[in-house]
Amino acid sequence: MKALLRRLHAPVYEKRLEVLCELLSPHLEPGESLLDVGCGSGQLGSRLAERCGLEVQGLEVRPRGGCLIPVTAYSGGGFPFDDDAFDTVLLADILHHEPEP
Repeated sequence: MKALLRRLHAPVYEKRLEVLCELLSPHLEPGESLLDVGCGSGQLGSRLAERCGLEVQGLEVRPRGGCLIPVTAYSGGGFPFDDDAFDTVLLADILHHEPEP
């Protein structure tokens, strides 16, 4: 069942990644740093890095093996980066996972 859902969802997800990159790219400059909070597999951050020439770092509660970008585990205590460490912070598809965002 999971394989079927992945196959059916893949074209939709691919198009969504394209649209997000098109919308975000004009606001990003080569060489800037981006923190992708809740990065999952890192697909969006990876594409933005490639398309815009960014340095991308992921932040994830449960990092997965094979993530396409460097990822740091973070579960809410003591933020693991310095203030102003990133030019841009991206939160895509994570707030609905939180009971009180």
